[in-house]
Amino acid sequence: MTIDMTSRNITRELTVLEAMLGELENYIIDGEVFRTVLIESGRGNQQYQMSSGDVLARILILQAIYTNLTGEQKDSLNSIVTQLETTKHELPTRFQQLLQRELKARLDMLEWSLDEADDDNEDVPSPADKHNLRRVAAIRQELGDNIPSETAEELSTLEQHLQAEIDLIHQGEPEIPDAP
Repeated sequence: MTIDMTSRNITRELTVLEAMLGELENYIIDGEVFRTVLIESGRGNQQYQMSSGDVLARILILQAIYTNLTGEQKDSLNSIVTQLETTKHELPTRFQQLLQRELKARLDMLEWSLDEADDDNEDVPSPADKHNLRRVAAIRQELGDNIPSETAEELSTLEQHLQAEIDLIHQGEPEIPDAP
């Protein structure tokens, strides 16, 4: 994944994360997998979909470009990470359960999307699929070995399907269309 972010984009991401972290404790207690967060911008309020996986993925992206951040941006990111760790420590079971539910929901979305892509003979993952895959990767990293076995099996099947699609793309083999 290439990460090309301007200072304005980084500042926006940090603003979004700060707003999401302001909602995180209530979000976890309420047990919602997804929540809409309103964030004030120069162009009025903007809606962002928040989830635990989204927060984790946004942080991972910014950490990947940490050396390119300004001192102020680094301080802001460090504060966000500290706030996240504090909230996770205060509500560990609920946070883990919410991540497990989100992982299942995102896997279901990806499976549905892959089935649709197969039906439409599409080879390239959609932007929504890429978004979901980044969130799944962040959730997997956070959960480690705490993934329920049925979800782990579903994840393994999905990964095999994705790898088969990637192999076909790299081999350049033409796909045989379905018979009419």
